[in-house]
Amino acid sequence: MTTPVQTPNTATTTRPERSSKRVARKAPLGWLPWLLLLLLALLIAGIVAVLLASRDDNSSSSSGSQASTTSKVGAVAAGALVGGGGTAAADAATASSAATGAREAGTAGTVLFAEGSATLDADAQRVIAQAVTNLRRAGVRSVEVIGYTDVVAGQPVNAPLSQQRADAVAAQLKSSLPGVTVTTSAKGEADPIASNSTEQGRQQNRRAAIVARG
Repeated sequence: MTTPVQTPNTATTTRPERSSKRVARKAPLGWLPWLLLLLLALLIAGIVAVLLASRDDNSSSSSGSQASTTSKVGAVAAGALVGGGGTAAADAATASSAATGAREAGTAGTVLFAEGSATLDADAQRVIAQAVTNLRRAGVRSVEVIGYTDVVAGQPVNAPLSQQRADAVAAQLKSSLPGVTVTTSAKGEADPIASNSTEQGRQQNRRAAIVARG
């Protein structure tokens, strides 16, 4: 008996090599556009971050410059109030001197007194006269005189004594500055500007500060 020869059916037989090549050739490249979009987004985000950082740096620089300018203007104004001359005068105005009369920062003048006294001596009169000139020049319409003492006598004595000192200076200002409102307050031994442990410090604390209010 002869075995029949089977011929392969070419219609159903596939060649794996050719099929795999065909699949690889037709595979879509859908990931490439998304990768490009991601890179573009990262690039844009980086540019935006750089621009924002640059703007913040410029704002900080501008704010610092403005603050510096404001500080200088304030110093010049303070210098004009205590006698003119800009920042140098403003610095000089904060220096305390027992011989010439102390000036506190932010005041038009500070009158010093002898221990236990509210009497205005020659130095005090001169400080008041200079303060009057400066207040007129600045066009100030309201002034407060604040009286102080050292700590020697104790607050029961110092409280009324500080008021007497403020009243003595205020009386001189009222007679020299018509139309200007002059008020007084008394702090006693509070708010010293120097140490009460030395005579020089106590002398600076026995004072009446002339403060422009408006």
